[in-house]
Formats: sequence, C-alpha cells, structure tokens
Amino acid sequence: MKLFSKLSKTGIITLSLSATLISACGGGGTQNNFDPNVNVGVGTGDPTADTVKTLESVGEVIGQAFGSLEGSSVDTTVNCDPSGTAAANGEVNSDDNGADFDLTFDFNDCGGVDGGVNVQGNASGDESSFSFNYSIVGFVGGNGCQVEFDNFSVQLAFDNSNPEEAVTSINGTIAGNCGEASVTCSFDNITADDAANLESACICSGTGC
Repeated sequence: MKLFSKLSKTGIITLSLSATLISACGGGGTQNNFDPNVNVGVGTGDPTADTVKTLESVGEVIGQAFGSLEGSSVDTTVNCDPSGTAAANGEVNSDDNGADFDLTFDFNDCGGVDGGVNVQGNASGDESSFSFNYSIVGFVGGNGCQVEFDNFSVQLAFDNSNPEEAVTSINGTIAGNCGEASVTCSFDNITADDAANLESACICSGTGC
C-alpha cells in the first residue's frame, strides 16, 4: 500500500471532475432525487461557498483515508476536524506499481458532513511519478448543502521528487438548488488549488446569492 501513503503527505486530494457532480443546498428536500435522510447542517448563507466547502471536506477525508490504507481488506476510521468520523470499508487489489480499489465511506458529522459515498478507482506509480484516479457516487450533506455525486471523478499526478506540486485538473459541471438559490458551476481544466478558484467557475442565481 506504499502508493497510497504518498497521498497523506499533502492535501493533494482536492476535487477534480471528469464527469458530473450535482449539488443541492437547503433543508434536505426530495427535489432532484436528493436524499431526504442526509443532515445538511447550517451554512454561512453563501450557497456557492457552502457547496464548495462541502466538496473540499469530502476530498480531504478521502485523501486521509488513502494515506492510511494497509492490506487488501479495508476497515478504517478517519477522525475529522474539528469533530466526527468517517468510516471507510472495502477492497483494494494492489502490487508495487498499481492498485484498484472499491470503497464505501460513511460520514458521521465528519467536520459537519454526513452521508455516504462509494469510491472506485485506480492508482499507479514508479520511482519517478505517481497518478491517481477515482470516481464517487452517493450523497453527503454539510454546510447547509446536500451534495449528490454522480460520476464525479478525481484525476491527479505528481513527480515523486515534489509531491506538493501535484497536478489536478477539473472538468465537468455542478448544478444545484440552495434553498431559494440555484448554483451552476462549469469546470474546464480548472486547477483545484483553492476555494476561490472553484467558486470562480460557479454562477449563483436566486435569493441568497
């Protein structure tokens, strides 16, 4: 599991899209097939910022979990900041140069995030470089927003001599309902290096924007 240990050195698991992420904010309603059982918590009142913050929280937890994986059968718990946990369970098939994985994450007030997602993907690397790809399907709620992942995927690569300079490209869209506001984000090879960069690709309309 040496490949995954590289991911814990930095916050390099951020957010990359190669397909579609659908997000909704508000009181956990049933519109657009969102899960009414996910606790969305309370946001800042800025629909775009709250949505992006929830996405970043999910990415950070998944990155922490990958950094601690050992063996082929996964059963680990991530302690979240400032409170809560996220349980990761599933299978990893790996060797020294690559791995395929199929994991389920259960967020329990993990930094204010609740819900569950399935994460599938692969990693590969050698002495000089590393690449990592995964997709997410499921629902989470947090910061006043409910987020539905549908064919959402992360793609990153870095040179082993400088893992902090990981290259992460974002492509795809986010469409959501945030109470009385709607948020639409269109990503086209945007680097997921900070929240402002992600928010710059989003358009919010309606009350609360």
